[in-house]
Amino acid sequence: MTPDGYVSQVVDSAAGLVAPDGPRRRAAPEDRFAESFSLIRDSVAWLAQSRRARSIDESLSQAYEISLEITSSLYAAGADGHAWRSWSSLASWGYALRGDVSGAVPYAVLGGSRGHLEGLQAAPHRQPLPERVVRNLALGAEAPLSGPEHGAEAPLPGPENDDDIDGAWLSLAVSIPRKDHRRTEESLQALADFWILEDEEWDVFALRGYPCFDPCVCAAAALARRDGYRPRELTHDARRFLGPGLAP
Repeated sequence: MTPDGYVSQVVDSAAGLVAPDGPRRRAAPEDRFAESFSLIRDSVAWLAQSRRARSIDESLSQAYEISLEITSSLYAAGADGHAWRSWSSLASWGYALRGDVSGAVPYAVLGGSRGHLEGLQAAPHRQPLPERVVRNLALGAEAPLSGPEHGAEAPLPGPENDDDIDGAWLSLAVSIPRKDHRRTEESLQALADFWILEDEEWDVFALRGYPCFDPCVCAAAALARRDGYRPRELTHDARRFLGPGLAP
């Protein structure tokens, strides 16, 4: 797909976009969902009218931002899996066309489409650990899980670092391919607990507040599910937090 083709696909696919009926996955007054989709339609109309007078890079940047917002809004408003996942795939294409593997991979995993990521190059040590873990698990890549922020070598998963965030990510890097579902669940629960405590309004839908989910954590859950993991003892809030990745 070319950048110009991508912009056209976003504009065409968003034609007539309206809020789905639900049930809502994030909390908000009903009129906020309607207003969100109205704002999106305005953004799409402006992109369609102005794209020929702007550089392709500017149009591409706006188109991929629109795809991110639509993905988030559809998920929050309760759209069926096919609808929000197709937009997640489009968002991944937007990242890929801009050469951003960090952003492309999680959205590709959630969208169920990864063929367009082949050949993308990245600077592994400049990526945060979550992005490196998801990239390795999704693409079979071998980006080192050590880096400046971890020292010369990353610690192996073990009891000494089970409760910290880096430890949870390093544990997932091992437990998912080994199908150690108990360890995977412990790590996913730890990540969900951390971010739920960090943001007391994580389940509130805000205008322009996209994404309404953590792409990397949810992508890790999706990759675990692909390899046979099914939730057993996750808390209710953790299941909701990880929802985009745990959905069939």
